[in-house]
Amino acid sequence: MKHLAVLLSLLAAAPAVAATPRVVDGDTLVLDGTRWRLCGIDAPEHDAPGGSEATAYLHKLVDGRDVTCSLACNRTDRYGRSVGFCSVAGKDLGRLMIDAGHACRWARYDNGVYRGAEECKRR
Repeated sequence: MKHLAVLLSLLAAAPAVAATPRVVDGDTLVLDGTRWRLCGIDAPEHDAPGGSEATAYLHKLVDGRDVTCSLACNRTDRYGRSVGFCSVAGKDLGRLMIDAGHACRWARYDNGVYRGAEECKRR
């Protein structure tokens, strides 16, 4: 319950919203010109096995919907992407990607939000 409260507070703080985000891959999207890396998950790269399916699934989740992202830990990654928790219709995109089997938990960066989900084996 504590982790849900942390997630909700992160989602409520200074959100960025766009009507039609552009999906880059299964854990990255662009909103209003800002590249967002979904915090706490890892999806295969687009050209890796399962990557095109992960990308297509994230696209399906956000297509034509408003997406809200909030910075996690006020940080960017080594590629300059904003790292945050993003949601659509009040549902966490990272959790949806994990639950559908298109991403795994990246425990090093999820602040315990996805505790109990399968961790990434390649990290």
